[in-house]
Amino acid sequence: ERLREGKYIVRTDRELQDAIDDALLYDPRVNSFDVTADVNAGTVTLSGVVDNVRARRAAAEDARNTVGVSRVVNDIKVRPATVADAALAARVAAALARNPIVDRGQVSVTATHGVVKLDGEVDSFYEKARAENGAAGVAGVAGVHNSLEVDSGARPFTLDPYVDDPYL
Repeated sequence: ERLREGKYIVRTDRELQDAIDDALLYDPRVNSFDVTADVNAGTVTLSGVVDNVRARRAAAEDARNTVGVSRVVNDIKVRPATVADAALAARVAAALARNPIVDRGQVSVTATHGVVKLDGEVDSFYEKARAENGAAGVAGVAGVHNSLEVDSGARPFTLDPYVDDPYL
């Protein structure tokens, strides 16, 4: 008796609109910005202006995670405060230096007109994603171009009790 009658939930455009507006209202990553959602036959078009890339991504994630949404078109513009390219690269490098996951000695940062480019080599795809996410959250970043290479020779350490001394 507790099972749902239908396998899929079909919601009207108005119900989807209200659900997405609530999701954007209660998400602290997005609620301070001017983001609007228009729904047409299950397709959500997001528009508005935010000041960082992370807020743009969060708004699309909120819409995508709403039950009944079939497609999300993200037309949100990122308009950060104007920062000189050298200062922006220094801010992103400092943010990556504070990140305990990213090996700061292997990532170089350059900025051109608010778009940050990450170059270098990292040990894992997780580290690559964390570097991009860290750069996206810095004020003044309008976009991130992640050119980090993942070291294919890196392997996790496994203990071989016949070769390795476990007490070192």
